[in-house]
Amino acid sequence: MEVKKCNSLQEAREEIDKVDAKIVELIATRNAYIKQIAYFKNSIEEVKAPNRVANVISRAREQAISLDLSPNLINDLFVRISYPNTAKLLSNIEPISVKNKVNIP
Repeated sequence: MEVKKCNSLQEAREEIDKVDAKIVELIATRNAYIKQIAYFKNSIEEVKAPNRVANVISRAREQAISLDLSPNLINDLFVRISYPNTAKLLSNIEPISVKNKVNIP
């Protein structure tokens, strides 16, 4: 990980603003993939996949430690972004299994 050496408070704040914008964009991208998951699952409960979430959080905690970040902070973040609004995100998407049950002549 490389961090630009800033020469002023303003420059450092501008760099943080850029990082913040990227974080929001990455979370939006992640949510778009969560929506796609519905096409491969039979129910919202399957989409939630608690074992998968636990593995994702575990990997994120390990990465946090390797980057000298608080694993608890990253844990809390991933708990918040790991499918908390699944029903809302998927409200307009039918699982593939439902679509496949419709017989189209």
